[in-house]
Amino acid sequence: MTTHEFTHIGLSGCELQLITNKVIRKKSPSIYYNDRLHKQLLFKSINTNIHVPKVLANGYSNDLFYFDMEYIDGNLFSKEFITVSKPSLDAYVYSIISYINETEHVAVDVYSEDELKTILTNKLISLKETSNYTELLLQTIDFVNSKTFSSIKKGTCHGDLTLSNILFSNGNIYLLDFLDSYIESYIIDIVKLKQDLYYNWNVSLVPFDSSLEGRIKQVFRYMWGILEENYGDIINTDLFNILDLINLLRIEPYTKTEVQKNLLHTLLQQTKLYEKFNNSNDGQIN
Repeated sequence: MTTHEFTHIGLSGCELQLITNKVIRKKSPSIYYNDRLHKQLLFKSINTNIHVPKVLANGYSNDLFYFDMEYIDGNLFSKEFITVSKPSLDAYVYSIISYINETEHVAVDVYSEDELKTILTNKLISLKETSNYTELLLQTIDFVNSKTFSSIKKGTCHGDLTLSNILFSNGNIYLLDFLDSYIESYIIDIVKLKQDLYYNWNVSLVPFDSSLEGRIKQVFRYMWGILEENYGDIINTDLFNILDLINLLRIEPYTKTEVQKNLLHTLLQQTKLYEKFNNSNDGQIN
């Protein structure tokens, strides 16, 4: 394979370029994004069950930050889960659980109730500026201010732990494309996993043969069931439901096609808060 044979632009706008068959370069799309991309270098594997591609070099090109990392020969969920065996799937799930538990364990600081309310309110207000779901956001802000929250641990999280950011390679899991998060907590990683495992966001946007799509959704249901068993005390809380709704609403600015917009609307209707507000408004909510 020759140098620069492959170039891909991700959803964030970052350029991914295959430098050699063993090295891939990720480059910032703008000077504004430099700091966010640089933060991805800070994430280190803290668990032997979860791997991170090795960063080999970093620097600037025309004022844009980039880093070179090892190329991982692995599969995304869309290929891996078509033929995955139950023992392999169980190993993957419990590796993810082990990672989540470890990130919770090493956290030493906490978000107080006041901090949480301020962060959540500010995030909802910022989303309202460009959203078509103004009433839903206003009701969520009121809901946040009416609730009492327990403090939660503040620590490292992936920030965008969707299935599209996980590579499966020879029984190993590699995490990709870390993001800074408005709340740095392992709970955010569980919220992001729900986006795929419960709502089927990514699988609904990838063209599959119907039988293969059914197989992957079955795998997702199985995985989410195990996560619910392990984190039910977190998932069944008002805070998680708020974070779940915010996560879906944060996707809205990136929905460009009618298919994406309609899918997002369908998923929002499945959230517990949308259902709660919708029932209280006699079915009238945007």
